[in-house]
Amino acid sequence: MRMNVSTFEYLRSTLAHHLHRQDMNMRLAIPIQMKVAVSISRLATCNSMQCIADLYKIGFFSNQLAVFQFCATMNTNLLKKFIRWPPAIVERYAHEFHKLHQISYVVGMNGSTYQS
Repeated sequence: MRMNVSTFEYLRSTLAHHLHRQDMNMRLAIPIQMKVAVSISRLATCNSMQCIADLYKIGFFSNQLAVFQFCATMNTNLLKKFIRWPPAIVERYAHEFHKLHQISYVVGMNGSTYQS
């Protein structure tokens, strides 16, 4: 399935402030459109970082950094806006977690935790 242009533009414009970097004396910053495209390509295809870097003609480390920055920015800015657990399910899992570990209001899922 392809991402439509409006979704790509939404991601680019929403995350632009967080992904923007200044040009340095020895190199130019990677454009925001490229960071979003590289990250979406990596997450959608699961191709190797080297394959994605070669495809977009950027360095391996720059590719890794772009994907890391994109994912971190998505996690801090858009995750809670689009992914929400129903309150009843959160309460049930929090209660089960509390019974097991005596830690209140923590819900674990796939190795990550969500604190309500």
